[in-house]
Amino acid sequence: MATGTRGGAKVPRAERARTRGRARVPRAERVRLVLAAAARAFARSGYAATSMDEIAAEAGISKLMLYRDFEGKRELYEAILESVNRRLLEHVRDDPEGGASRQGQVAMLRVAREQPDAFLLLFRHAAREPEFAAYAEEFSAMALATSERRLARDIEDPVALRWTARMAFRLSVEGIIAWLEVGEESRDEAFLAALTAPISWARKAAAIVAGDGKRRT
Repeated sequence: MATGTRGGAKVPRAERARTRGRARVPRAERVRLVLAAAARAFARSGYAATSMDEIAAEAGISKLMLYRDFEGKRELYEAILESVNRRLLEHVRDDPEGGASRQGQVAMLRVAREQPDAFLLLFRHAAREPEFAAYAEEFSAMALATSERRLARDIEDPVALRWTARMAFRLSVEGIIAWLEVGEESRDEAFLAALTAPISWARKAAAIVAGDGKRRT
C-alpha cells in the first residue's frame, strides 16, 4: 500500500485521500453536516448525556476537527437550535398570520422534514431545558400571539381563547413529530389536511370551556 509521511511516520494513501477529501469540503457544508450529525446524537441521548466524542463519531470526523468550528458542546447545541428556529421564521416571514395558520403548519412540516432531529430538539427537548427554553419560546410565542388574534374572531371568552390557541399549536407540533415517526413524505398533503381536524375540535371545545356559549357565530 502506497504511503506518505506525517511527522516522520508513514500515512496510508487511503487515509491521505480521505483527509484531502474532507479538506475540499467548503466550511459551510462541513458545518451543516456536523450540525445534522450532532442533532442526531443529541436527539438520541439528550444534551447532558451526549459527549463531543460521540458527536465526532456520529459525524465521522475527529474531535480535533470538531473543535475547529465549535468551542464545545453548548455552542453546538445552540447552533442547532438557532438554525432550525431561523428556518421556521424564514418560512413564515410572509405569512400575515405569523405561523398560526395553514401556511404556518406547512412551514413547520417542511422544516421538520429538512431537519427532523433539530425540530425534535427545539420543541421537545430544549422546551423543557431551562437554559435552552428561550429558543423554543421565540417561535412559540409568536405563533401563540397570532393564533389568539385569529381565533378571537370566533372565541370571545379570554380563558377559552388562550387555551384553544395553546392547544392548537401544541397539537400541530406533536402531530408533526408523530407524523415524522410513522408517515411517508409522499402523504404529507393528506396529513396536513388531517391536521385541521383536531384544531376544529379545539374550537368546539372552547365553547364548552367558555361555559356560557360566548362564541361568535
